[in-house]
Amino acid sequence: MRLCIFVNGRHFSLHVIKSVSKMKSPTSRQYIYDKKWEEIFPITQVESEPHAYYCVPCERKYSCAHNGIRNVRAHCTSSTHIRKTQRQTSGTGASESVISVKSEPAVRRSPSESSPVDNNLNSSFRERNKSGNFTVQKKKDKMLVTSNKQNKEIKSKNNSTMDDFNVWEFLRKYKNAYRMNLDGEIDKDLGLTMDRNRDRILKAVNEEFAFLEIVLKKLINYKKIN
Repeated sequence: MRLCIFVNGRHFSLHVIKSVSKMKSPTSRQYIYDKKWEEIFPITQVESEPHAYYCVPCERKYSCAHNGIRNVRAHCTSSTHIRKTQRQTSGTGASESVISVKSEPAVRRSPSESSPVDNNLNSSFRERNKSGNFTVQKKKDKMLVTSNKQNKEIKSKNNSTMDDFNVWEFLRKYKNAYRMNLDGEIDKDLGLTMDRNRDRILKAVNEEFAFLEIVLKKLINYKKIN
């Protein structure tokens, strides 16, 4: 069965039109491998196929006939190519590090054979230790001095409080024992206490006297009013 087409009164069959289009279409271009690509991508040439290249990380042959270097670039930026490249790179790096570690013999040097760098490091380390110990000792001494000072201040306050308490306790005992009778015989213990603390006792008596004087004046004024 044939499909007939009439154009401007002319008759054409389909197979004639196809043959004409084939004659007019240009021949498709095929790209050839270029050695310059090896400077950019990890590939090599395939001797038997000029329209192909060999990817070294992927260990496979690919075609570059249709788009040339664009085919190579598309492959080398693909996830598959990148994964294989990273895998090979990490494996090579690990093996190189192992080889380098194993190839270096472990040699222990005596202190006399130590290098100047080692001696400098050891010297600086010892100096830092000395400095650190000195700093720690200084801090300890400072804390000890501060603690002793605080203890002395607390003890002084306690002694002052006790002295004040003893003075007033002495006055209370004196009043209760002798009822302020100056001619009475003073107890030996009270006498010794008075002798040791005469200044404090005098100060306390004066304070009490000043207070009693104020009270006395107020009582006199109150009596005059009433």
